[in-house]
Amino acid sequence: MKHIFIIHSNISYLASLGVICKERIPNKNVIFIAKKYSNEWGPIPIHNIGIRTMKDLFRHPIDVLAPIYSIDKHINKLCENEKYIAYVDAVTSLQQIIITNKNCVNFHYIEEGLSVYREKIYFQSLFEQFSKERSFRNNKIRYILSDIIAILKGFSLKMQALPYIYNACFNCIDKKFYGFSENSFYRANNLEIISLKQVKDSFNWTKKYDLDNCHIWLGLSFTESDGIRMDSYIDAIRNGCINKLIDDNINKIFVKFHPVESEESKKCTMELFETYNINVEILPNNLFLEIELLLTQNVTLWSVDTSIFLYAAEMGHQCNSIIKHLKGYNVDFSHIPTFYRKINIV
Repeated sequence: MKHIFIIHSNISYLASLGVICKERIPNKNVIFIAKKYSNEWGPIPIHNIGIRTMKDLFRHPIDVLAPIYSIDKHINKLCENEKYIAYVDAVTSLQQIIITNKNCVNFHYIEEGLSVYREKIYFQSLFEQFSKERSFRNNKIRYILSDIIAILKGFSLKMQALPYIYNACFNCIDKKFYGFSENSFYRANNLEIISLKQVKDSFNWTKKYDLDNCHIWLGLSFTESDGIRMDSYIDAIRNGCINKLIDDNINKIFVKFHPVESEESKKCTMELFETYNINVEILPNNLFLEIELLLTQNVTLWSVDTSIFLYAAEMGHQCNSIIKHLKGYNVDFSHIPTFYRKINIV
């Protein structure tokens, strides 16, 4: 029996390793698949599989016009036509194909990030795979055509009706939910607790940086449309982070920018730390920071809000949020109470 894990992020990668440890799955029976995600430090290699768009029609016509056939063929080859169990964080088009393959005998859910700690959700969360601009009834020709094209590609109505988010399966007796805490997958009946420590101890990891006893700033991705001005962001870093570093005689900080953070934001952040004579060492975007933290002692992390806070706190690190200093930032985490129980609002 093979086990296919669909990876979306560093956390779902670690969660997959946690499932492997808990269920004692031999590595030879494990297959990691991702659509866009990759990392260079994990012990299990990742096979990237994606659903091609119309721009690839002339180069890969079969992949575009018959994605289910194409991906099934790829999956069956990876599995050597054996039966398999799939593990997903949510059910997008790629997952729809993988969990309805004739060789898939069941599928379960794995932790992906903060979303599994929500005690309450908005109704719209059930349809996050669709554009918010799209109404329930087709009111534009392009939406009618897209529905027709989806069916012609093989996505049946039943296949498209598979629930996107895990909440719909909380009471299913044949579905498991693998999370790092009893607070994950809130109210799920079949919660299986997996362990970060077991992941650390069961695989060979190599530290890339000496981060013991250090401070790390984690950048934020935002645009003017988010209601945040650049000067407000910089003021928040100054008042919430830098002033406290100066008070504690800290003169060096590591910085890991958000993968899609703007160049302006990066430039202003660097200039700010330099203005106050705080030495900066930049951590690369592709660094598996969660693993570095797992192998490191006594780190202090600074940011606004990030899912890394939750996991870093579980590892014993200190997490400081400057959220109260950032004007115009209106993200509501009241539906994830466990998040703010783990971090410090400075």
